[in-house]
Amino acid sequence: MSLAFRCDSPEEVDRTYGALTEAGYHGYKKPWDAFWGQRYAVVHDPDGNSVDLFAAG
Repeated sequence: MSLAFRCDSPEEVDRTYGALTEAGYHGYKKPWDAFWGQRYAVVHDPDGNSVDLFAAG
């Protein structure tokens, strides 16, 4: 199971990922341009659940 948050831009995905990992959350997948046309990243919350960040590319 994962929780996903839509960001307003690809740059916001990068900024949010950076802010979360700097705050100590585990960066599971660094931001990348997915083949389906979105900017995507994944962090884990303190319980190990996936939190997805995405934006239209």
